[in-house]
Amino acid sequence: MAGERVGEECERDGEIGGWGVELLKVIMNMKDTVTGYLQKKYSIESLKELCPKSYTVKEIESDPILMAEIEQKRKKFSDIYNSDIPVIKGEIWCDLPGWEKYSASSYGRIRLNKKDGSSEILKQYDVKGRYGYLKLQSDKKGINHTEYVYTLIAYAFLGKRENDGKQVHHIDNNGYNCRPDNLILVDCEQHSAIHGFNCCIRKPII
Repeated sequence: MAGERVGEECERDGEIGGWGVELLKVIMNMKDTVTGYLQKKYSIESLKELCPKSYTVKEIESDPILMAEIEQKRKKFSDIYNSDIPVIKGEIWCDLPGWEKYSASSYGRIRLNKKDGSSEILKQYDVKGRYGYLKLQSDKKGINHTEYVYTLIAYAFLGKRENDGKQVHHIDNNGYNCRPDNLILVDCEQHSAIHGFNCCIRKPII
């Protein structure tokens, strides 16, 4: 399937060819090794090989095949991350650091733990115009809804912390797959090397 993610971390219009000094950093970072979920190690070069091409929203919306692929991905993964089943076989739940009363799952789900001992799986949705960028439904109180679900999963399972300088990369470039084994923490130069465009220029979240 085609990769569709163009992130707020990445400036899609800035191709590697015009970077100069930054290009040298990207080339040097290709041999870096980073550690993912359950201590699995990847070279930046191998992550690049695993990462399908990214497309802009305009490219996606003008191509019926890409749109169909995205809908297929959304349906496949939303059946899991929006499931109301309390615990799915093989699922692991962890506390969500910084978000009291919330937990994150190894299947990419977020749960609200209530005072009466019950819990509720919080529904996820695409941010408008950003395919594969999932946030929590806005009718729930007590959680920072400016964070994307993949960031929350990285807080719980990968040790990411706010303002730590790390970006979250989806290994298969599929934003609907926010399981921790599909996420890995990288710096912006490493992220740039993986995608082939500048991820060190932060774009505003719209």
